[in-house]
Amino acid sequence: MWLVSADVTGECASARPPGNLTMVTDDPLTRQRAHQVAHSLNVIAELPRYVDDAQFPVGLRVAAIDGFFVHLRLVIEFLVKPPPDPRYPAIHRDDYAAGFRLAQVDTALYQRLVADYDFASKHVAHLSISRLPGAGSGGVDFVTGARLRAHAEDVFRAMNAFSKHMRAIGSAYADDFDRHLSEAEARQA
Repeated sequence: MWLVSADVTGECASARPPGNLTMVTDDPLTRQRAHQVAHSLNVIAELPRYVDDAQFPVGLRVAAIDGFFVHLRLVIEFLVKPPPDPRYPAIHRDDYAAGFRLAQVDTALYQRLVADYDFASKHVAHLSISRLPGAGSGGVDFVTGARLRAHAEDVFRAMNAFSKHMRAIGSAYADDFDRHLSEAEARQA
């Protein structure tokens, strides 16, 4: 990723987006990294259909739930979390289009995604003490394919908002993300 600032170079003032946004230029490695986001979108699209299918052993159905939430968490992190600590680099939305803040576009959707991220962090992505059932709890949180599909729809809605933002600011990656999202949506059952 190459971030170009007119304030630093003095050469790109006409190419700079409005306000204090930084121009994100086309970079083959950054474009290739977007395939990781696409992979997670595909996993989110495909796994819900296996959760309720009794022809698969319970262990595989639970693995589908776990896999779903791991990839859901990754995409939510990409879409709504702040840029990563430079010591621990990660693929982030600002690599593709600066200035996107889902909370400003759809507050309710943003809040649902943050809650989903927290749920996945608590129950799937970490061996957290807080994942243990409390007193009086049933100890099990049953997850259906329908519930996973609802989570997927929220992520796809947020990714669509990000794609629109990319297109509006002229991101070199807008077509890639439109295609990745379209392909993932086509994989849903």
